[in-house]
Amino acid sequence: REVRIVKTFDILGYIVPDDDAWIYRWFGYTATSPADIRNALKKAGKEPVTVRINSYGGDVWSASDMYTLLREHGPGVETVVTGLAASAATLPMTAGNTVRASPTAEIMIHNPSCSAEGDHRAMEHTANSLKNTREAIINAYELKTGLSRERLRGMMNSETWMTAQGAQARGFVD
Repeated sequence: REVRIVKTFDILGYIVPDDDAWIYRWFGYTATSPADIRNALKKAGKEPVTVRINSYGGDVWSASDMYTLLREHGPGVETVVTGLAASAATLPMTAGNTVRASPTAEIMIHNPSCSAEGDHRAMEHTANSLKNTREAIINAYELKTGLSRERLRGMMNSETWMTAQGAQARGFVD
């Protein structure tokens, strides 16, 4: 009988772009960047991985990169929410072939947000960009949960907090 070693690594704290990770760490903040995931997956090789998540989110494009890296790793990806998977952290969470959550874990989804300045044209452009980003996030949620895009939009509009059981009932957790 073959025994497979599973590599384990974490997504903790802020999700940040690769170029910004050093400054978070310099100030003593816990942060995870796509490069951290890339390096962990490289060390794992073709072996299955378990990714523990306790993150309040952060940069959505970095989270999207993490999601894609984990999806490309193949069928041996398990994600486990150990405390919190909120906001952008829900993207790498949904990348797992299997998604688990501690009985004490919480998961939160909401609409993307940002700061903007400028005239009405700039504000309209920003609003449209945020709607685009929301639709991109919904792509991952829809693939994982099978929920309708309309229902997912409603959940995001309401900033939905879920226990492990609530997330399982909605298909975010297996």
